[in-house]
Amino acid sequence: MEAPVPFDRQLFLKPGKEHFHKRAVLNSAIIQHENTLHFYYRAVNPDMVSTIGYFRGRQDLQGQLVVEESLDYPLITPEADFEIKGIEDPRVVKFEDRYYMFCTVYNGRDACLGLTSSQTPKDFGPRTLIGPLLSRRQASKIVKDNLRLKPQFDWWMAEDPEGIIWEKDATILPRRINGKIVFIHRLQPNIQIAYIESLDQLSDQGFWEDYLTTMDQFILMERNAWWEKSHMGMGPVPIETTEGWLMVYHGVAVAPDKTYRAGAALLDLNDPQRIIGRTPEPLFEPTEDWEMVGDVNNVVFPEGLAIRENVLDIYYGGADSVIGRISVRLDQLIDYLKSGVGV
Repeated sequence: MEAPVPFDRQLFLKPGKEHFHKRAVLNSAIIQHENTLHFYYRAVNPDMVSTIGYFRGRQDLQGQLVVEESLDYPLITPEADFEIKGIEDPRVVKFEDRYYMFCTVYNGRDACLGLTSSQTPKDFGPRTLIGPLLSRRQASKIVKDNLRLKPQFDWWMAEDPEGIIWEKDATILPRRINGKIVFIHRLQPNIQIAYIESLDQLSDQGFWEDYLTTMDQFILMERNAWWEKSHMGMGPVPIETTEGWLMVYHGVAVAPDKTYRAGAALLDLNDPQRIIGRTPEPLFEPTEDWEMVGDVNNVVFPEGLAIRENVLDIYYGGADSVIGRISVRLDQLIDYLKSGVGV
């Protein structure tokens, strides 16, 4: 079966005149309620500090967006020391009648995960640190005798041993599976999964120390194709379809140049660690000037999804400077992945 061909690639959003997003806009999460889209994007100011911007609009069947609200100030700004240099790359999911935002928080050295929640799409509170807040030296000692975790060991040993292991690209699925909350995250270079009873476990360091000892049992996706050779990470919050969880993700290759590309995978509805299919070649890659030249060259970084009729719109960061949008036929993509490609 031939791979679906994405279409209607376009530059969706450029930096604005206000200081908070004057340098760059990128990596927008989306919450969709019928035809209303809530956008949560990473906004970078001239001092290279990231905040979270917000706008809301209604889209028609052709994908045109009528903006109904757009904040000229950040929705979320750094408050705590652990995020003083920026809040980045949000993923927003509605789970059990509450909105949860997972984001990367950066203190100038360590990139960790932050979590905040709200009863509405906008009123998010302060971030709580989640994830394994262990130094690379500590984490390496835990996994050093587990051969399946050698990729993590090698990655951590190649960097500052006293820095905290970087934890990024995280979300939960929008509903429990077999009574468990499903947490998807990325400790480089692969993508992992965790099954938890409560979100409180994500800030329990005892839980994470136990988790690392057996993390080889919770690998969701490992680098497989040439375009994922360096590392990979989840993109937008996966969406539930009748055929499985559709997950769009990014892969990074370093030769001949470091390049971020986008792919897709279909996960079993009741056992998301079972991959039904994944794109052996990139779904799309940088081809436009605004994807190849920017704050970070050669990047398409998918982070938001919206559905209209039978079209899947993928919103992504272009060269860490702008937001792009590209579309693909949803039925064609799912049928292609259902065929078992790439596994």
